[in-house]
Amino acid sequence: MTGVAALAGGMLPLAPFVLLPLGPAVITSLVISVAALFALGSATASITRRTWWRDGLRLVLIAGSAAVAAALIGIALRVG
Repeated sequence: MTGVAALAGGMLPLAPFVLLPLGPAVITSLVISVAALFALGSATASITRRTWWRDGLRLVLIAGSAAVAAALIGIALRVG
């Protein structure tokens, strides 16, 4: 089940690149990724008993920070 969830989560932001030209696909992928992260963070609020929008925003900010850090490291190392 974990493998299927990881595969589905990885395919979600890639799907727009199959269906759309590059420019719109990047924007659509970003929107889908942020929405999915917010939904996942919000869902954890039902377990943690915290505010759903705060947990959603928290996960978006944490994952977004990790993505920006990875991109900056890639640029610094001239990868990609």
